[in-house]
Amino acid sequence: MSNIDDIVNLLIFLIIAVITSYLAAFYRTQQEALKRAELRASILMSVSHDLRTPLSTIIGTLSTLQAYEDKLPKQEKAELLSGALEESHRLHRYIENLLQATKLQQGIKLNAVYLDVSNIVNKVVTRFTSNRLKIVQTDDLPMVYASAYLLEQAIYNVVDNALKYSPKETTVTITCLARDNTVVIDILDLGPGINGKDKNAVFDLFFSTRQGDSGEGGTGIGLTVAKGLIEAHKGSISIQPASKGCTVRIILPSVDESKYE
Repeated sequence: MSNIDDIVNLLIFLIIAVITSYLAAFYRTQQEALKRAELRASILMSVSHDLRTPLSTIIGTLSTLQAYEDKLPKQEKAELLSGALEESHRLHRYIENLLQATKLQQGIKLNAVYLDVSNIVNKVVTRFTSNRLKIVQTDDLPMVYASAYLLEQAIYNVVDNALKYSPKETTVTITCLARDNTVVIDILDLGPGINGKDKNAVFDLFFSTRQGDSGEGGTGIGLTVAKGLIEAHKGSISIQPASKGCTVRIILPSVDESKYE
């Protein structure tokens, strides 16, 4: 009798285990499907706002130029073309970040070389027409092992965000220094800063202060891409405490000079 009871108990245990395993797999599948659906909804919301706005401006500008080409003063034509070009660059940046975000999800490959971070930061600054950027370098910086293009894109995204969310009359300061076998890059702006509860969330994909399809929040892609690219270089990015404004700190491992001499 004891053996029969043991066999029955074992069978019941196996049946429960199989059912539990099936339910767990089903639950995981449903959770993954829900996450994919939420991601698709976020992408659609972001694309609907952030592609439509510059496209509408470009189409409106070109339509105006086409309709009133012979009537518009030269100065007004130049201003319209300048505005359309600016929106085209904005559209390009958005699409580039969206592509990088997709690549990061799939696992990005680095074509890394030994680089001087100072050169990368200078290239980032030259991509902006703003005179609000100030570079402070406190040390002779060691080399880092990185992809020039991807590292430039990461720093660009952070600087672009700092310029966007700080008053136009203020300066955005980029400080570079060497510390404990790393290169530290601080991007400091004098904007409203970031709430403590959002200090980690700002790096999440599609996180934005924008409500729905309106508001002044950004795309919620730029800082996510920056984080992914920096981490792909075995570095880190974080929001640092600041008495005023916001400081984003990027830390990259430096390379021993003997390895590249």
